[in-house]
Amino acid sequence: MSASMSASIRSFALVALGALALLLAMAPAHAESPDQQVEQGLSEFQNLDFAQAIVTLEAVVRASEATPSQRILALELIAISHLSLGHSKRAEAAFERLLNLRPDYELRNHEGSPKVTAAFETVRRRRGTEITP
Repeated sequence: MSASMSASIRSFALVALGALALLLAMAPAHAESPDQQVEQGLSEFQNLDFAQAIVTLEAVVRASEATPSQRILALELIAISHLSLGHSKRAEAAFERLLNLRPDYELRNHEGSPKVTAAFETVRRRRGTEITP
């Protein structure tokens, strides 16, 4: 093996080890359960820390051990958080994901907000899943 190839391999190995160390440092010391993550995300949402709530609640949606109810609650709060941050397209995408899980879902956490209701109903109409009273 040439000296330059050996140096390249060492450089690559050092970069890979550095990246691995960074990932391990960023990982939580212990994995939280979906229940704990939902509770944390809800607290962040209630404290108006919408950006952090989105991060926390997306972890719930991705967690293999999360229940459908946990995922649905997380997606509703993610959508409302995106709307609160002015991200209407991202909110609609979260509502779409929610309706993929439960097409007949009715909003529970919007406290009558016309903005939230309008975004949700826009997605529902687009999907053709309007609920008639």
